[in-house]
Amino acid sequence: MGLEGDRHPPPPRGVQPADVAELLQHGVEAVVLSKGILEALQVCPETLELLKNKGIPAHVLQTEKAARLYNELAETQRAAGLFHSTC
Repeated sequence: MGLEGDRHPPPPRGVQPADVAELLQHGVEAVVLSKGILEALQVCPETLELLKNKGIPAHVLQTEKAARLYNELAETQRAAGLFHSTC
């Protein structure tokens, strides 16, 4: 068999559903996910789908914008965030 038949899919990249699982255990009402300073980090579609299915709004932004939004949301609701400080 040629190389094409031996290829494996690339590993998942970015924020995974497991990364937000702990946040969900704390009754959050909104989640802010940062993409890094240079917006290099991705969020897996499955992660966004999980939050959507739970009825939790997800905000995906550049890190500085994500931090500002988190601070605003946290004043009025149970907000949680994952912040990537590099790339």
